[in-house]
Amino acid sequence: MFVDTHCHLTMLYLDPYGGDLDLAIQQAQEAGVSKMMGISVHLDDHIALSKIAARHAAVGYSVGVHP
Repeated sequence: MFVDTHCHLTMLYLDPYGGDLDLAIQQAQEAGVSKMMGISVHLDDHIALSKIAARHAAVGYSVGVHP
């Protein structure tokens, strides 16, 4: 079991997944990543992250900004 405690799900390069974030998350889970913590970079990132987390029970997220 792996937990990704710091990932930027709103900033992923999705070309290998046909632009589909859900597919990227699915492939990570198939590779053994059981939980992911999406990290905000900008204050409004939490809006997109909350939508991602609503679709994926294995995804949590933080709200904050990087300096």
